[in-house]
Amino acid sequence: MSFESKVLAFKNLYDEISRKMPLVEGKVFKDEYINADFSRYSKCTFINCTIVFEFGICSFINCDFSGCAFEEKKEALLHLF
Repeated sequence: MSFESKVLAFKNLYDEISRKMPLVEGKVFKDEYINADFSRYSKCTFINCTIVFEFGICSFINCDFSGCAFEEKKEALLHLF
């Protein structure tokens, strides 16, 4: 299998999994501890939050971050747009 084929297969798997993850949209988080695993965030604002990634795939689409700390407990795939 070529590298391009592997990338496409991974993207297809990611797209299938991400469609099943809960979507949080337009919410403001302040001074919170967020476990981002297996969640999708769209148009959210994060202020002084600690955002933790441990096992899952997650995505942040059109989100704003101010004063946040990011912690990676294990290898995780972070998807930011």
